[in-house]
Amino acid sequence: MANRKLPIGGVQTFSKVREEYDVYVDKTMHIYDIASRYTTVFLARPRRFGKSLLCSTIKSLFCAEKELFEGLAIIETDWKWKAHPVIHLDLSTGDYTSNGSDNLVVNLNRQLKQTCESYDIKVEISDNIANNLALVIAELHKHIEKAVLVIDEYDYPLLSTMNQPELNADIREKLKGFFGVIKQTDRFLRFSFVTGVTKFAQISMFSGFNQPKDISMIPKYGDICGITQEELETCFALEIEGVPREHGGRPPYL
Repeated sequence: MANRKLPIGGVQTFSKVREEYDVYVDKTMHIYDIASRYTTVFLARPRRFGKSLLCSTIKSLFCAEKELFEGLAIIETDWKWKAHPVIHLDLSTGDYTSNGSDNLVVNLNRQLKQTCESYDIKVEISDNIANNLALVIAELHKHIEKAVLVIDEYDYPLLSTMNQPELNADIREKLKGFFGVIKQTDRFLRFSFVTGVTKFAQISMFSGFNQPKDISMIPKYGDICGITQEELETCFALEIEGVPREHGGRPPYL
């Protein structure tokens, strides 16, 4: 029976999967395709469906961490491997059910400050999260290169406060201004990728946001997250062959 180390149990960091585990289900051709075709992309998928790993993979790609992609499909393409500064924001961290909009500001500002520290840029962070994001994007472009913006679980603050209408409305307004920055700074951005559970068409706060390419229901991107039956049987063939027949294994049985 195979004794490989498998990335099960919620591993969400691409570099960790590639460096510490024996199997990675290759999604890099999908990433190559969307990053080559579009400037702003939205993907809706259920939680615990692999969105965070996908975001991490996109980050590593635009950071030009080519060594992590050796042996994967994208290596055989004409991808330029040009490094861009990446602003990677995760809105699923934090409790928004009390002091929701204040906690949103604190959470986003903390992550923006970390970005500034990572790229050694100076930005005066205020309570205006939209202005802060615009300044960080502009500074990265000025001192380094066009930035890449990756936002994971954008709608988590809204979903977690659905039963608190006033708090939800306050968060919605702050996010509306925040996402409006993507349209205002598009000349400084190489690529933007946003994930969530709900679709853009159902959220009015994106009226100021550049219309993204919603790939959620496009068949060719159906397997951009998760694992298909074919991928399961191919990538985990050794493990399947080691399972007794009565439990779903296939020849040669253990």
